[in-house]
Amino acid sequence: MKKVEKVAWFTEGFKILETEGFAKITIDNLCERLQITKGSFYHHFKNTDGYVAALMDYWLEENTLFIIRKANTLKKATSRKQMIDKLALDRSMKVEQVVRAWGYSNDTVNKRVREADKIRLEYLIEMEIGEGKSRSAAKDTAMLTYATFVGIQQLFPDISKKEQDRLNRFYSAKF
Repeated sequence: MKKVEKVAWFTEGFKILETEGFAKITIDNLCERLQITKGSFYHHFKNTDGYVAALMDYWLEENTLFIIRKANTLKKATSRKQMIDKLALDRSMKVEQVVRAWGYSNDTVNKRVREADKIRLEYLIEMEIGEGKSRSAAKDTAMLTYATFVGIQQLFPDISKKEQDRLNRFYSAKF
């Protein structure tokens, strides 16, 4: 029997989100794509809801917490901002879009999206404060920066990473 590690289930889930959308996150689809039996799925997850919760925990870890930990290894705020931009661009913008849309119809996903938004915003605020801005100015700048990031993803879903990077650099130069 083929053994599939838990992370492979999440990687496949991200591929499904990117190519087929959240409606295709099913036990049958996952097992078919991984060429594995349903028993293997149930070895790791109680049911689809359990998988979705674990997938969203993994999404939060990979797309928020990991990026913050990596950025925190750098001393200068400008270097941290560049690291965040680089690592965010390394992630699938499509997965981020689909997860955000999925959150409108799934409470588990919505909870993780809101948690990610809160963590990301607070981190941006703290970086701005670290650059000498007042808490109020830091919050305003962070909110605009994050709204721009999310807005570009939603308004321009097919934007290239190169174009996104160019816009990030342009925006960063202004703030």
